[in-house]
Amino acid sequence: RADFGKPIYINSGYRSPEHNKKVGGAVNSYHVKGQAADIRPRHGKDFEAELRRLKIIANRRCKGGVGFYPSFVHVDLGPERRWNG
Repeated sequence: RADFGKPIYINSGYRSPEHNKKVGGAVNSYHVKGQAADIRPRHGKDFEAELRRLKIIANRRCKGGVGFYPSFVHVDLGPERRWNG
């Protein structure tokens, strides 16, 4: 948030195992452990540019997992890894 300089919205944080299965989450999802969040910038005219900037910041600052998706960034406290979803 400090690096981004604007509010960051959380699409998904903790998920129960039932909800995680319902939304197609990974079996060993860090969401179920309370160690992950799917984040995004505010929706608006600059959404795509701000999402790109958020992806760069997450990639640089997050020591765990970072997944890049068309409308959000997944961050977690697992081992360091990167992927596109």
